[in-house]
Amino acid sequence: MRFFLVFSLFFVLLSSCSTFITLKRINQEKVEYYEYSNSIPLLELRDGDSVLKLKDYNQLPDFIKQNISTIFDISLTEFKSNIIFDEAYLTNFENINSDTSVFIRNLTTKTIAPKYELYFTFKDSTLLKSDYELIMCFDNIGQLLNMNWPREDFNKKENLSNSDTILQIATKYARNHLFNTKNKKWIEIIHDNNKDVIYWKTTFYQGIKIKLFNSNCFDFISIIIDPKTNKIISTYKRKRSLGCYAF
Repeated sequence: MRFFLVFSLFFVLLSSCSTFITLKRINQEKVEYYEYSNSIPLLELRDGDSVLKLKDYNQLPDFIKQNISTIFDISLTEFKSNIIFDEAYLTNFENINSDTSVFIRNLTTKTIAPKYELYFTFKDSTLLKSDYELIMCFDNIGQLLNMNWPREDFNKKENLSNSDTILQIATKYARNHLFNTKNKKWIEIIHDNNKDVIYWKTTFYQGIKIKLFNSNCFDFISIIIDPKTNKIISTYKRKRSLGCYAF
């Protein structure tokens, strides 16, 4: 009987290790996608591309402000009062789009040349402990080229859960898979520009992996969760410097 219990325990541990190893192998393929999917394919501004920086929202043209108001009504319905304007850049749109070399560069790098590039801070402590940087880009006639928030389906809190709920789900999963959850942790909203959806990303600090000269390499595990279903859709491990999104 004792032999049977020992053998059963060994089999369970072996199965857990096998699952852990499989997760690690899959995770490595997800690192690049979930680390950079939040970025918008904007034009990398060069000298002369940016012609004006605005810190006052009222300096924007009326038709741009009207379009922003409409987009907020549709895409950020319950969050409008939590969005604060930071700054805007007016690019040299006409020169950029008449330059053949720039056109080729944008074509090969899959970037977009906006006329207006606007930055906002999204604050909502009931949803997220840290701020979210909202970016919107318009062309010269006011058409929205890109935004790092979904155009639809994520305009109400009921579709997003909240950071406390997501953290509980991620912590339970991490513990079940033998990851360290006692130290620093971060929770963020990331935008998938291709699918135009957002995910929750919870990251747990695992410890110092390598110490080289005066630079430390820190080990992390990240868990990606669908905000609508609260289901875990991916996990991955990576090494990086400590971030500034302490939860």
